[in-house]
Amino acid sequence: MAAFRIVPVVDVKNGRAVHAIKGHRDAYAPVNCSWCNDGDFISLVRGYKEIFGLHDLYVADLDAIMVRKPNKVLYRETLTLVDGDLMIDAGISSIGEFHELASIGIKNLILGTESIPNFSLLANIIEQSKHAAIVSLDVKDGALISPAKQLAGLKIHEAFQVIERLGPAAIIFLDMSAVGARTGINSIAKKLAAKATIPLYLGGGVSSVSDIRVARAAGFAGVLVATALQAGLISPDEVARVVA
Repeated sequence: MAAFRIVPVVDVKNGRAVHAIKGHRDAYAPVNCSWCNDGDFISLVRGYKEIFGLHDLYVADLDAIMVRKPNKVLYRETLTLVDGDLMIDAGISSIGEFHELASIGIKNLILGTESIPNFSLLANIIEQSKHAAIVSLDVKDGALISPAKQLAGLKIHEAFQVIERLGPAAIIFLDMSAVGARTGINSIAKKLAAKATIPLYLGGGVSSVSDIRVARAAGFAGVLVATALQAGLISPDEVARVVA
C-alpha cells in the first residue's frame, strides 16, 4: 500500500501566493504567515519543505484557470524548488495546451472538470498522457462544476465513476466551498474514498491533524492542505507522525 501523503498547496494569482477561501477567487489576498510575507511564492514553497518536511506540491495557477494566462516561467522555477511530485492545475482546455505544458517537464498535470470543455477531450488527454494525468473533480456547493455536457448533468458519484473508468493516475476531489473554510472531511468524498479503485485525494476542508487521520482511515491516498499549515493548525511534529 502506498504511503498516505500530505500535499501542500499554493494558489497563485498575479504571480503571488494567495489565500484561497471558499472559491471566491476575486477576493483572494496574498498569503501572510510566519514564514511568508505578501504572497512570496518561493518563501511559501520553501517553508512547506524546510519547516514541515513536505516534498510534494500542488499549484493552482488561477491566472491560467480564470483568464487563460499560464505562468510558464513560474512552472519552470517551481520544478527547481520541488524534489517530490509537482501537481499543477493550469486550466488545461485543449490537447495543445496539455502537450505544451508537458514539454516543460511537468509529469503530474491536472485536468480540472471546470476547465475541460468536453468529455472526449478529457478521455483523449488521459490516453495521450499514458494515464499519467490527474483529474480534479471540481465541486462547489454540492454540485460538480463542468462545461462538458456529458458530466454536467451527473451526480457527483456518477461523474466520479465515469472518470475513474478512464484510468487517470489519480483523482482529486476538490471541494471549492470548503477551501480555507476549515469544514472537515466532505461526506460525499469520504464515501467515494471507501470504494475508489485508483488513488483519491481530498482538497478543501482539512483543518487539523484529526481531519487528516479521518481522511487516511477513510481510504484517501492523501490530502491537499494550505490554510491549516499556514495558520499553524497543524504542526511539523504532527505532520511527521501522520506520514510516518
